[in-house]
Amino acid sequence: MASITPLPELPRQAGQLNELREPGSLAQRQAESLVQQQGAQLNWLMALPPGWSQQYGQQLITQSQTLWPGNPEAEQMHTAWQQQLEANALPLTALDNWHQGMVKLQQLTDSLNALDERKGKYLTGSELKTMVFAITQEFGKTVPMEEQLRQLAAVSTDNSLSANAQSQAEQRLAQLLNRYVLIKQQVKAP
Repeated sequence: MASITPLPELPRQAGQLNELREPGSLAQRQAESLVQQQGAQLNWLMALPPGWSQQYGQQLITQSQTLWPGNPEAEQMHTAWQQQLEANALPLTALDNWHQGMVKLQQLTDSLNALDERKGKYLTGSELKTMVFAITQEFGKTVPMEEQLRQLAAVSTDNSLSANAQSQAEQRLAQLLNRYVLIKQQVKAP
């Protein structure tokens, strides 16, 4: 398995940075090789599947349980890992909110279509508002990641994102990945 080479600490002093940039310096002589290595690492990172770190963590847990069955420390590590995944995963209830909104929207569509078939029947404005409100509530419980990203792009000003908005998006993506890994675990479980 490939690994990521730690990034070297960049000089903080302008003079030190200028020395690295001088023609003939070691950094300049090795630039082509280093850039190629970084390119290879970037390609490796881009090829990793979503949830790779979680999958790798699960493989470490499985390995420790296989090598040391019944070992209290290995069991404690497994329990802590599962708790960490669960705590940082999207809540199961949030998986259903968008679907419930779509179900209610389909029910509204069916009700409106049924009115076409029955002469003299109609929905009152109040009934329609109640149905639309219920649908809006369902959709508002868990905003899909695509919508959150759209909102994030719309709010970003001067090509910068607020630290809070960026943190929320990253947390949500991590939650989705953790939930994905937990679902995959359940599917693979005997």
